[in-house]
Amino acid sequence: MSKSEEDMKKIAVFLHSRYNNVEYEEILQMISGDDDLRRVIRQLSAIYDENSSIDWEKIKSPAHEVFRNLLKDIKSAKSSRDNNVAVRVFDSSLLPLPEGVRPAGVDTRRIKYIVNDQFVELSLYPVSPGSYEVIGQITGTFANEGFSAYMEHTNKNFSVIVNDCGVFRFPRVPVGKYSLTITNETQTIARVELDL
Repeated sequence: MSKSEEDMKKIAVFLHSRYNNVEYEEILQMISGDDDLRRVIRQLSAIYDENSSIDWEKIKSPAHEVFRNLLKDIKSAKSSRDNNVAVRVFDSSLLPLPEGVRPAGVDTRRIKYIVNDQFVELSLYPVSPGSYEVIGQITGTFANEGFSAYMEHTNKNFSVIVNDCGVFRFPRVPVGKYSLTITNETQTIARVELDL
């Protein structure tokens, strides 16, 4: 084991308060002359203290669902013929609200995707029992290059122009499964499978 690995192990022991007097003295001596190490330990201690009250059982199931979706999207993107299939990295519908936060009167949903060097963020707002407003933004290396966005379903198709800030809006989209495609004049930039 290298010296840095040993130091990290000592820091972990220190943070978890699982040390004897000899180890405690070693750690204090180790950090006494190192400002950076003291700063790291202070930051790690704050993170550890903040997370010690989290009910991990409450977030275990949503975390597994997020991970399952991530793996499914990565597999789908790898097996696709084009390399512009987006991978969902965040979905607000899967995570519990923080303690003390009341749910919104309207059940909104936020989803974030990554595709190549692009980020696609979507906000879904119910506007009637059978439809959603879809607001999105694309950011990344291709941003501000004259995009269009298309939502395609078996018998419903919608298209909008993406503005100079990469923002687009579909005001009323009926519930269903859609393929959202963002293109510029020459190529497909991103494709997202979306279930409203």
